[in-house]
Amino acid sequence: MIPERVLCVDDDLNLLAGLARNLRKHFNLLTAGGGEQGLEVLRKQSPVGVVVADMNMPGMDGVEFLRRVAEQWPDATRVMLTGNADQATAVKAINTGQIFRFLVKPCPPELLAATIAAGIKQHRLVTAERELLEKTFQGGLKLLFDMLALARPEAFGRGSKLQRMVRDLAPAAGITVLWQAEAAAMLAQLGWVAVPAGVLTKVEKGQPLSTAENEVYEGRLHAAAELVGNVPRLEAVHQILLVLGGGKLPEGSALDDNQQRCVQLLRALLDLDGMVFTGMDPAEAMAILNSRTDRYTPEVLAGLNASLQRAERFAVKSLDVWDLREGMTLMEDVSTKEGQLLLPKGQEVTAAVITRLKNYSRVGTVREPFMVKVPG
Repeated sequence: MIPERVLCVDDDLNLLAGLARNLRKHFNLLTAGGGEQGLEVLRKQSPVGVVVADMNMPGMDGVEFLRRVAEQWPDATRVMLTGNADQATAVKAINTGQIFRFLVKPCPPELLAATIAAGIKQHRLVTAERELLEKTFQGGLKLLFDMLALARPEAFGRGSKLQRMVRDLAPAAGITVLWQAEAAAMLAQLGWVAVPAGVLTKVEKGQPLSTAENEVYEGRLHAAAELVGNVPRLEAVHQILLVLGGGKLPEGSALDDNQQRCVQLLRALLDLDGMVFTGMDPAEAMAILNSRTDRYTPEVLAGLNASLQRAERFAVKSLDVWDLREGMTLMEDVSTKEGQLLLPKGQEVTAAVITRLKNYSRVGTVREPFMVKVPG
């Protein structure tokens, strides 16, 4: 394991050199002669476990420097060094820079070293807790998606397809927080669970819907947003789905730039998916999207057109279950020999999909071979 980096920032170069001599034998040390230089070091050398900054520096003082560190690198433990020990300075530093320790100059080398060691321990606790939360969160989402695959395999298949397209188009759409768009693409499919099978059949066959049926069908995104709204840490995804479903955000709330770009991309993808679901040829559906320049951004349309062209560069093969590999795509529905749908056309082949189909194959109930799309 590489030792955590420690950054010391002070405009007194002689003092900085003395700190370096005392600390380098114990820590992976970086130094900077001022706030701006310290920020530049952090941009180039992150992650940094502990940041130690002098309070009184010309230009950007220590409070402002540590405030910006807290905003941009919140996992870094922050320590303030100062020759001014009054209470007002300490309160300002703690409240603004969210510092871990406040040390007064002259600070004995052994005290500074012990403080840095404690800061490294704190940094490890913070990063370990965040990683645990992220893995728990991701695992919870995966469980939710797997349950959707069992309850409504056709909805899961469409969600997987949308998720892949989001991943492909996100850079062109300017999306920087990818997980929000991917989660929204998949969780939007939860709304299909609330739509009766008879309504879906009529939509798929292009049959007219009654007023009540149309309200249920059109309200599927709003239904998905309501389901997601109760899940902690999915507030951003809930807002995206709420806007996509035609709902209004609570008073005082607004989408940030990334959320707005997610809405722009997902609106086009969901519209395209809806047209294809009714039996429309993808090229014809894309032509309709291209004509609606007031509804979709040029970046999203350009990315979609390029993506559909790339989608044609795949080989189509007839394979048995045991020849499936992750990354393939089903080109036809996979059913049991009795006709029960297991997985829909368009479903991406994942490890969970392979495991499920192998279990059916072992007992001889899956109809195989079937057509799959193999990445070129």
